[in-house]
Amino acid sequence: MRKVTSRRPGSGVSPIGPGDRSQPQVITRRWSEATAHAAFRLAEQRANRRGRPGRVAIGSKHNVLPRTDGLFRDVALEVGAQYPEIDVTSYLADDLARRLVANAAHLDVLPNMYGDILSDAAAAVIGGLGVAPSGCYGDDYAYFEPAHGTAPDIAGHNVISPPHRCCRR
Repeated sequence: MRKVTSRRPGSGVSPIGPGDRSQPQVITRRWSEATAHAAFRLAEQRANRRGRPGRVAIGSKHNVLPRTDGLFRDVALEVGAQYPEIDVTSYLADDLARRLVANAAHLDVLPNMYGDILSDAAAAVIGGLGVAPSGCYGDDYAYFEPAHGTAPDIAGHNVISPPHRCCRR
């Protein structure tokens, strides 16, 4: 169950009272553009390698966070217009998670602001958090690791499938 709090008319901000908390979310055009360009370049590379059109599915909560998630979505769609050979679709993050679980094969590159939630959903498709790969990309380097650790307490007990046995390129 969730409760939707009402907003003061015209303010765009919910009232804050004793015991309430607020945390701002900062989304920049620069970060959004960089993320979108990286996603579309990856979709291009995959399309060229696979010989079929690339696909990008943007995930956001632009309906309830129009100033932050809306900026990310708008910028990603603007960037997408620069890649006419790539199919681009925008989904609410909730629906994108559902689509990921229901039919992952129809999705390819997913630029979004809810990576932790979506990576957990993707992990469910391939066998769980212990086998899900994760990549963290920066301007100058990238590193890769299991999404949620390696479960050393059960290593060698033959109770999980290592990624190299189930996930081939």
